Amino acid sequence: MIIDAPARASEGTQKIAERASLVVQPTNPALDDLGPAVLLFHELLKSGVPRARLVFALNHVLTDAEEQAAREYLREAGYEVLSGFLPAKTSYREAQNHGRSITETRDDVLNAKADGLIQSLINKV
Repeated sequence: MIIDAPARASEGTQKIAERASLVVQPTNPALDDLGPAVLLFHELLKSGVPRARLVFALNHVLTDAEEQAAREYLREAGYEVLSGFLPAKTSYREAQNHGRSITETRDDVLNAKADGLIQSLINKV
């Protein structure tokens, strides 16, 4: 089962995370997003969620350097980051606006990027 919960350490989020097999938190590489994302995982750790069940997925990435910096930040904080990422492209939003998935854009390169991230998640599960 996949549950899309609020990105804050509410009681509901903690209860979901405690029972989940895996908690995947999407985040973009901006420090304004990375900082709160790490704080949420710290709170989940304190509440007893094992670190091995916490993983980040990078999205809205603009450059390779930005991706690498975000990965380093999250790894230094002690968390796993899925391989691959979603670049910041309107094609993903456009596909979803038309009822398609992020692997069904009109751009084969973007579809492959999405496939790579999804495969990394499947491998983790």
